[in-house]
Formats: sequence, C-alpha cells, structure tokens
Amino acid sequence: MKSLVPLGVKNAGGAKRRSFGSLHLVAIASLFAFVAVGFLMVYLFRTLAVDGLIKVAEIEHIKLAQLIGNETWDDIFGPWIQATQGKSIEEIRAAPELPAIERKINALLKGTRVCKIKAYDLKGMTIYSTDLNQIGEDKKSSPGVVAGLLGFSSANLIHRDQISYLECEVHTRDLVESYVPHYSRTTGKVTGVFEIYGDATGVLTEIDRREWYLVIVVIGPLALLYLAMFFIFKRTQDALLRSTPTRSSA
Repeated sequence: MKSLVPLGVKNAGGAKRRSFGSLHLVAIASLFAFVAVGFLMVYLFRTLAVDGLIKVAEIEHIKLAQLIGNETWDDIFGPWIQATQGKSIEEIRAAPELPAIERKINALLKGTRVCKIKAYDLKGMTIYSTDLNQIGEDKKSSPGVVAGLLGFSSANLIHRDQISYLECEVHTRDLVESYVPHYSRTTGKVTGVFEIYGDATGVLTEIDRREWYLVIVVIGPLALLYLAMFFIFKRTQDALLRSTPTRSSA
C-alpha cells in the first residue's frame, strides 16, 4: 500500500529532524569548546602567576641569604660551627652563644616576609634555626640541602596544611621554601646552605581573587559569543528548512 503522505512533506520532516540533530551537535560541541578555552585561560593565568610568585620569592631569598651570610658567616656561624664540633644536640641547644645569634638574625629579618630561616654546615647539620628545637638535626639527606651543598638554589610553593616534600613538615601558612648555598668570600667555595621560608599567603589570596575576576571576565564574552553563534546557526537552519519543500515539489 502506497503512502498517502506527500513526498514534499516527507522530505521536509526528514530535513527537520536532520537539522535539529545537526543543531544539537553543533551546540554541544561549541559549548565544550568554549568551556575548554575558558578553563585553559584561567589555568594559564594561575600557572604563570604562581610561577612568577615563586621566582620573585626565590630572587628575594637569594639576596637575603647573601646579606645574612655576609653579616654572620665569618664572624658568627663560622666560629659557631667550630664550637659545636663533638657536642651533643642538648649541649648545642643550651649553648650560651645562641641568644646572641638569635638576636642578630631577628634584626636582619626585621621588615621582611620571612617567617623562618635555617642554616646548615657542610655535613648537612642544622647549625641554626628560628625554631630552636630543630638545631642539631641531621638533614644531609634532604634534597634541598644536598642541592644547596652542590651549589644549586631551589624554591617551591608549600600550601597551608601541605607537607613539604623536601622537609616533611606541615605549615599553617602558604609559604615559598628556598634553599640557597652560601659561598665563602675568600675561596668562592660553598661553606653552607640557608633554608628560607617566605610567607606567600597574601599574594596567593590576591591571585585567587584575580582568578575569580578573570573567570567572570572570560565567561561573559564567551557566553555572548556562544549565544550569537547559536542564534546565527539556528536562523540559517530555519531558512534552509523553509526552502526545502519548495525545492522538493519543483
């Protein structure tokens, strides 16, 4: 039995279904593309901002380590290293020289964002720390100390409540952790390593705030562009559908 539905109507119905399917696919594909572009822009912004933060902090820490080393190593840390030879950790921590060293370091750190500093000798022993309970610890296996003793500086970001993979410590602030070798001014050789922690909480908070601002700025134009493209494609498809029966009947 032959169908009583006109051929033009059949073609129009099939064209309409194909058009709706095409519009649906284009809409989904365009949406995924715009979302991917938006996330990529935000990701690149945060990556570049955090990398810049670490690099700037590392440069500051290198300059600070040079200043502290020039002010303390020959007159304070050098004699202090000799004085601690053969002593137990308890004897080192109870030494009468420590309060004077602590006052000197605190004076040099005044006005900086450094919240902690440690110094190591060539054996990797902690000869000084703003946390006095860490003085005397053996850190010769710490990757940062090892790299510093080889003459390489390094820096990485530690988020609050995250364990530092170099020191295995948990911190309550966002910090930039740097290891900076100290060179003798007479021989040019490495004589020790400074470990410096700079507070990066405020800078990261500002990066987070600007990241959300960027999300809003990016989403707005992308959403408008998506709607414009969807509207143009929809109008084009509707125009083609209206012309389909005429072509079929001719």
